[in-house]
Amino acid sequence: DREPLVLNDGLSPIGPSDRRYDLRAVAVLDGLSITWRDVTKRYESASRLAASEAHYRLLLEHSSDLVTFHSRDGDVQWVSPSIRRILGWDPDEVQGRLLGLIHRDDLEGVLALHAAIRAGQEDGAVRFRVRSQKRGWSWFEGTARAVRDAAGALDSLVVFSHDISAQVDYENSLADSEQRYRLLAEHATDVVYRTGLDGTTEWVSEGLTKILGFAPEEFIGHNGMEQVYLGDRAFVSQAM
Repeated sequence: DREPLVLNDGLSPIGPSDRRYDLRAVAVLDGLSITWRDVTKRYESASRLAASEAHYRLLLEHSSDLVTFHSRDGDVQWVSPSIRRILGWDPDEVQGRLLGLIHRDDLEGVLALHAAIRAGQEDGAVRFRVRSQKRGWSWFEGTARAVRDAAGALDSLVVFSHDISAQVDYENSLADSEQRYRLLAEHATDVVYRTGLDGTTEWVSEGLTKILGFAPEEFIGHNGMEQVYLGDRAFVSQAM
């Protein structure tokens, strides 16, 4: 039909069986012009690259982290497929509106980190909430790193984001618990205090002022035994 024939990376019917060739065949008058070119090295390099890319893609798809690549201006260029498992979104669905999924109260911190990296900072971390498709808001900690070209100029950013919802829940519960016990201690009718193993007072409740008339700071840094009646010190020391 006079159409050129183009075959790439093919095995040759002649010669060594492990070599790869590009073949071009074109009609010339009543004959045929056939060109063979050995591309074994190119084929092997491309195969290694493809295997490497497949390996890293597999790692990213099954990673517990969400990985995103951003342009220098912050536009999202790529979202790892792991976002389906982590947040329930399809990568193509959120690529153009990823920032829109971040809680508005946390967006300022995310943009500030991006600005710092654009200004020369190599990396940084920030906490933020992201809207999940099924679970509402999830807490993440994102670590952003600068990607630079051969001249050292900022080319892009890569961000690794890890779900820390369980950690934040624990921290909040701990803070609430500490606040409750502090309120109890501060408003108790008893004097509540904490000392080091050497007896040095580290903290005293406000009840000290109500009961003994001392300000807490008068006791902090001192050994409370100094305020105990001399005749009772042996008993108190033994109990301690």
